[in-house]
Parts: sequence; structure tokens; C-alpha cells
Amino acid sequence: MKAYTLYAVNVDVDTVGEDVFIDQVSDLTTNPGIVQNLLGGDGAVDPKYLSVLAQQCRLMFSTTALATVLAKNSSKFLINGLDIDTDGGADGVSFWYQKMQDGGSRATGAVHEKMVVKKGLLLPRGLQVAQGGNAALALECVPTYDLTNNPIVLSQADVTGTPNVDEVFTLGPCNINGSALDNTQSLNLAPSIAEVLLGGDGHIWNKFVAIGERRPVARIRTTDVSVLRTYSLTGTAIDANNVVLYLRKRAQGSTLVSDATEEHIKMTIYDGMIFADQIQSTHPGPAMAELLIVGRKGSNDIVSVDTTSAIT
Repeated sequence: MKAYTLYAVNVDVDTVGEDVFIDQVSDLTTNPGIVQNLLGGDGAVDPKYLSVLAQQCRLMFSTTALATVLAKNSSKFLINGLDIDTDGGADGVSFWYQKMQDGGSRATGAVHEKMVVKKGLLLPRGLQVAQGGNAALALECVPTYDLTNNPIVLSQADVTGTPNVDEVFTLGPCNINGSALDNTQSLNLAPSIAEVLLGGDGHIWNKFVAIGERRPVARIRTTDVSVLRTYSLTGTAIDANNVVLYLRKRAQGSTLVSDATEEHIKMTIYDGMIFADQIQSTHPGPAMAELLIVGRKGSNDIVSVDTTSAIT
């Protein structure tokens, strides 16, 4: 009997300084994305022809190693993702399904199922955290065809790297237009990146991928229902004080890292609007309001990230 589990993700690309070993992975999904070409005709009840019409593979995973990942691409990973380019000889992005050892723990040697993406985009899909929980970032790898290798190269191989758990973040304060939001309960920030994929020349695989547009949106839940009055029925513009969202770092062997220590994550939205999206209340619990922060492009990046920030 065979059984496998997930492993860390290794990013090795041509761009100098962008290699990263992403550990603290909590889930991994591989979708071959096959579109079937099943045809019948002539009034027959059963189809008589089957082939692969198209294929767009995708690999989705989540990690709690937020500072490590968000610092990539000059701290613009949250809005730009990362180009997977291996023309210069880099390995690409490697995923594994790690073989479990019957009667033991993990098998050793070249017995694990390895998947390598040589070309494409690694994109952020969403960051979420709730009171009392740990922040996680969902990512998606979008492979394309480099005219030589399959979009995902499959093999049996040993795992590489040494995974660890050494950075954990939780919910931090949210400052909106210069005022601290009272009793924040959760934060969900979606980069809302829509990619453009193009194929051609009859190939079943796409050969080109780029960011078509992005519309970052943050959803913040709070027990302070006065936000409806504060930000009005029709919403309020983000002013010069900006919207500042923090992720607070947890301390290994202790509780929380001091606010003054520059190890927290700070995300800033400079332009856009703040809306009180909805307020819900169910007996006997407290009412919960949800704020919707919609960013737009001004003179700054639509969202900026600092992975070495103090909480102020």
C-alpha cells in the first residue's frame, strides 16, 4: 500500500535574489485541468471519439511563512506575484508529494512524487487571519508551455531543503484614516489578480501568461457597528492617513513579539474607499460589522507591504 503527504515548495528562478524555499505549507492541490473533446454524431446515443481538447494545469497551496514569501519581488509579491523563468538554467518551481513509510514516518531516497514547473506565474490568491488564529497566504502556480517541457514535469525524486516553522503571524491592529479600528476580529485581503492566458499554433497548452488586471479588496470584521455611521451609508474616501493593516508576529516559546520590534508585517492601502458592507447579528452573540476596503491606483502602489515593521 502506498500513501503520500505534502512537502515544502522550492522556487529556483533565473531572476537574481528571487529564489525561495517556501516551508510551513499546510495544503497542496494539483489540478491537471484537462478539457475533454468527446464527440458523437449521426444520431448515435454513444460518443465515438475522445481526445484532449486543451489543458491548463494549476497547483494551489497555502503557507504560514508570510514574511518569507511577501518579501519576494522587492516586497511586491502580493500585487505582482513571481515570474517563473528558467531559460538561464534554473530548476523552476518544485513541488513534492512525500512518500509515507509503512510502519515508520517518511520514506527516504528518490521515492517521492516530484512536480516541476519550468515556466509560468506564481500568484497570491488571498491572505486571511482571524482572532486567535494564524495568518495564512493562499498561492496558485499557473504553468505554461516553454516549447520544450511539459507544463508540469513529473518524476520520482528525493526531497530537497530542510523545512522549519520559524515565523508565525496573527491578527494585528487596523488603522483607518488615522484612527484605530476597535476590536478587529478578522482580516481577509484578496489581491484579486486576473491573469491572461494565451495559446496558439494548435497546441493544447497555453504558452503565455500575464497579469491582466488586479483589484485588491480587504474585508475586516469588527464588533464596533458604529462604523456604519463613521464611514456613512455611501462610504468614505481613504485620506492622507491611509489604511494600515498589521499582522502581529508570534514569539516562539513565548506569546507575542513586542510592538516596537521590527518583525511585524505592515500592509498599506493609500487610495480608494471604505464601505460598511454589512452588519449581522444573531442571538445571543454580538453584532458583527464588515468593512470593505477597495483600493485604487494613485501615486503609490495599490498595496504596499513591509515585512520588517514595528506596530505604531
